[in-house]
Amino acid sequence: MPLFLSHDGMDSYFGRWLKPNKHYKLVRPEHICDDLKNAVWWATEHDDMAAQIGVNARRFATRVCAQLIANVWQLRAGLVENRSNQNSWPR
Repeated sequence: MPLFLSHDGMDSYFGRWLKPNKHYKLVRPEHICDDLKNAVWWATEHDDMAAQIGVNARRFATRVCAQLIANVWQLRAGLVENRSNQNSWPR
């Protein structure tokens, strides 16, 4: 089961897609020990729900993150191609 240590960057960027208790269990920095202890207890008491959170997170990673990475590589390839065309000698 995924755990996320909450911080502003994660909350603002991934918050569009990832939801606590659906894709991860939240761990707050100011309550890290209690939150970790509670997350471990919860996962052992709710095995099926914890497994579903893991499935949801894996599904997100394979669908959304894979597409984001593909888009970045496609953009980079386009930039490299543009640069190579700009730097070539006229024919």
